Amino acid sequence: MLPDSGHIQEEDIRYVNKIHKKQNLPPREPIYTRRDAEESIKYIAGKPYHTAIEIADGTSVTFYEAGHVLGSALPLVEFRKKRSTLRVAYVVDLGRPHPAIIKSPERPPDVDYMILESTYGGRVHSPIEDAKEMLARTVRETAARGGKIVIPSFALERTQEVVFYLGQLLAEKRIPQLPVYVDSPLAVNINEIFLRHPECFDEKMLREIRNNGDPLGQRIMSYVASPEDSEKLDDDLRPMIIVSASGMCESGRILHHLRHAVDNPRNTVLIVGFVAKNTLGRRIVEREPFVKIFGEEHALRAQVVVINAFSAHADRNELLEYVAPFKGSVKEIFIVHGDEDQSEKLLSALRDRGFNARIPGQREEFELA
Repeated sequence: MLPDSGHIQEEDIRYVNKIHKKQNLPPREPIYTRRDAEESIKYIAGKPYHTAIEIADGTSVTFYEAGHVLGSALPLVEFRKKRSTLRVAYVVDLGRPHPAIIKSPERPPDVDYMILESTYGGRVHSPIEDAKEMLARTVRETAARGGKIVIPSFALERTQEVVFYLGQLLAEKRIPQLPVYVDSPLAVNINEIFLRHPECFDEKMLREIRNNGDPLGQRIMSYVASPEDSEKLDDDLRPMIIVSASGMCESGRILHHLRHAVDNPRNTVLIVGFVAKNTLGRRIVEREPFVKIFGEEHALRAQVVVINAFSAHADRNELLEYVAPFKGSVKEIFIVHGDEDQSEKLLSALRDRGFNARIPGQREEFELA
């Protein structure tokens, strides 16, 4: 993923600089390149779950399943003192219970302090069956208008889950037999990694493999590899589904598809995950009348549909359920990783349930005992 993101940085800057040249603006440089990313990989080492790893004198870290994406982990850091041990759990990018493909999140034992995400600290996701029906209805209605469904999606986990559910809807005949294109070479490579690690799969995923042997839709989806084939999708006027990275619409091939799709009211932009503030994805979600893509303004006339239930982040109730068993043992919870309103709502809910919790400010320091 790192070399791919470096490559995307280079490609996007190359395209932006063509526009800058026409506008007599100075050229820009990529934040990092493929070569930078490949150099950084030398310093990365994979480690197993549930195994304490010594990272400094008297300090170790143990990883637990986060249920967020394939291989994601919740670190429990242990600081050993002469007569005691202090345990701090970093519960950020916490997945939802019973995700479609991977296993549910685990709880580290004996936590003294917790750093907890609040991405959806004040929101509740709809049931996944409701989300599937909303997905089916969006596809049916857009196809009836003769439009395209463009789905910005992270190449890791979100694309695999969207494909998983589209495959189910096609098999159940709840959506028309439209061409479905996964336009992300990285997603194709990640699919191969998924299929190498069935030990990480949830029982539902294992059942899909037993039943049809094609849970990631390798046989029913068209996986687009070359830039030329990607460009052809924008020239093709047939109704279709395009799943492409990145999920926040900040880089990659999705920008080219959005550039061609957003001004047509027959089309739909379907958002299936969290989009951060100050990203193109958030501006689309907020339905700004004009959005800037590659430095150029485009009218946003396409329908915008948001299905947060496909997000890999736990919602308010799932966060509260996750921390409930720690009541009476965890000394304090620090709330991070969320917009201010979501963090505040989670803070209030935790305090109502008797937890000692706070939202730390920037550069604020705490001494843990």
